[in-house]
Parts: sequence; C-alpha cells; structure tokens
Amino acid sequence: MNNKNLHQRVQVCRSLLSLMDYEHLWTAEGPTAEAKKFLDQYGGPMSNPQWILYQVVWFVWGRPAEVKLQEVMQLPAPYSELVLTLLTAMLAGPAAVDAWLNRLQDALQTSKARPTKLRRLA
Repeated sequence: MNNKNLHQRVQVCRSLLSLMDYEHLWTAEGPTAEAKKFLDQYGGPMSNPQWILYQVVWFVWGRPAEVKLQEVMQLPAPYSELVLTLLTAMLAGPAAVDAWLNRLQDALQTSKARPTKLRRLA
C-alpha cells in the first residue's frame, strides 16, 4: 500500500477475507501460518474466484501481485468493483483507503447491499 500503516493494511486484508469467510487467516499482526500455507498451495481449498481475491489480499499486504487484471475483471459482481475501487483508493492514499473501508462496512451492514459471499465451487 502507499503507506506503512499496519493497522489499515490489516483492516483491508481482513475485510476482503471476510467476504469469503476466511478472516481467521489474518491477525492484528498479519497473516497466520495457515494463510501462508494457503498461499504456498495456490489457495488450497479455495475456489478460483476466492484465489483471485486472496492474491489481492496479499498484494495489499505488500507481496508482488501474481493476479492478472483480466482475472480481477472477471470476478463476479460486486467483487471486481470492490477490488478496482480499492486499487484506486490505494493510489490516492490512506484517507481514501479509510473511506473505502467505511463504504464496504456500510454495505456489509445493510442486508440489501450485502454481497453474496464467495464460496468454494463444487
């Protein structure tokens, strides 16, 4: 990210992971051993859309991105928009990332606007 604010990076990572019920993979200090294991296993039990979003999480954390823009654009709605607006916020700086986090939290609290959680595809 454009800043070294550990707390903000953790918040963004956990928020993205919460969309797929994987927020337990990140602590206040960063990724867990299990999170690193999933990364080494190319997502392990995750579906392809989850793996793409998971790579975005690692990019936010500071790891070079291996995900292609085309893959992000093909995420189901509203996930591609969430990622693209996050990237724009990251370019703008910490205040814009905070605003992105607030919008996401508001959307998650509003049952009508709550995105469907990404689940492992059968």
